[in-house]
Amino acid sequence: MAKILTVHPADLTVISKQSDGKFPADRIVEIIRYGGNIQGHGEQEMPLWGKVFSSEGGGGKSGGAYSRRAVVELKDYLEKIQQK
Repeated sequence: MAKILTVHPADLTVISKQSDGKFPADRIVEIIRYGGNIQGHGEQEMPLWGKVFSSEGGGGKSGGAYSRRAVVELKDYLEKIQQK
């Protein structure tokens, strides 16, 4: 699908390289949660993934707790896939 997008997706494995070798965890969390004013993420008030990260989680978890866990897990995954 990347070939047909008008805005090509970023290479998420080079985030650290583009940040002087340090993974910018706080900035990544901000982008995941609020869109970070990045083209293609949707409006700041309702980023594209806003519904996903605020929806009710399974197993009786509240939406807020699920949301925080999902954001942290995604941030951790992005940190793990960084090129050395």
